[in-house]
Amino acid sequence: MMTHLFRQLKVQLLITGCLLVLWVLFYPPTQSAQWLFFLILIIATGIPHGSLDYYIEQSQAAISNTRFSAARFFIRYLLNMFLYGCCWYWFPTAAFVLFIGLTAYHFGEIDWPFHLPGKMNKLLFSAVGLFFIVFTITTHISDTAPLLATLVGNSINEKSWLLYGPLFWAGATAGLALLLLLLPIYLYSKGINVSAIAGWCLQTLLWCVFIYKMPLYIGFAFYFGAWHSLLSFNLIRNQLSLPPTFSGWLQLIKKALPFTLLALAGIALLVYFQLSRWQLSSSMAYIFMGIAILTLPHLQVFTRLVSYVNFRSPEQKNPS
Repeated sequence: MMTHLFRQLKVQLLITGCLLVLWVLFYPPTQSAQWLFFLILIIATGIPHGSLDYYIEQSQAAISNTRFSAARFFIRYLLNMFLYGCCWYWFPTAAFVLFIGLTAYHFGEIDWPFHLPGKMNKLLFSAVGLFFIVFTITTHISDTAPLLATLVGNSINEKSWLLYGPLFWAGATAGLALLLLLLPIYLYSKGINVSAIAGWCLQTLLWCVFIYKMPLYIGFAFYFGAWHSLLSFNLIRNQLSLPPTFSGWLQLIKKALPFTLLALAGIALLVYFQLSRWQLSSSMAYIFMGIAILTLPHLQVFTRLVSYVNFRSPEQKNPS
């Protein structure tokens, strides 16, 4: 039942993506509309999906019959954020490279439906995630170049990003094409159903089209705020044993709200203290930085959840 709901949600989101492409092609949104779309989705779903890490960790402890310490959780979580924030302040280029690696792993992990035991599994979904995130960043390099230059403290200036961005785009596109050709052969050799392989290939191709055709902020917001976040929400709802009903989703939102407000306040302070005056393009860069700082501890929690969902024992999957 859960697998059916998960697939159904994916289909609905892919159909929505097709409709968004038609919207931006026939009724091109203004820059202000794009930013508004971005901010609404990031605030409504993007940040909240990471605001349930406390409850995920608490639930995991209950399932494994281990002691859960709220104080220890928050100290570890906030310490990771603080150290990574310091890295962004003093070593922005290294922090950016780390962020790309974390994002590649995290996005790849959620999008990958063929979780098999072994290191090869992690290598494959990380490669898919890496090529996809580089493709996303460089598809609209004229828009991302100012953001990237701000994020790395101008150690790599905007002109360099504009010069080398198309090369990274070509490499990412070639990498995705190669994986789409070779991975079906590998997956089939591992006994994966042909229809499941075909579905993943179609999903990946559609997302490449979405990112290519949509403006930067709409494409990223829809991927991160709708696709990634809603699929993650669905996993969390199931983990917390909440029903797939309006009441179940409402309970999930209520749980996420306090931590969401704290996260948004933290990002707002980051933007406020980094900017001498309001500049939307620079503000967007620091919003991305704030999301990046939240990503490190979130990934640690969520990876354990994905591992549990995919590799739990038969007794856990079908409790008596």
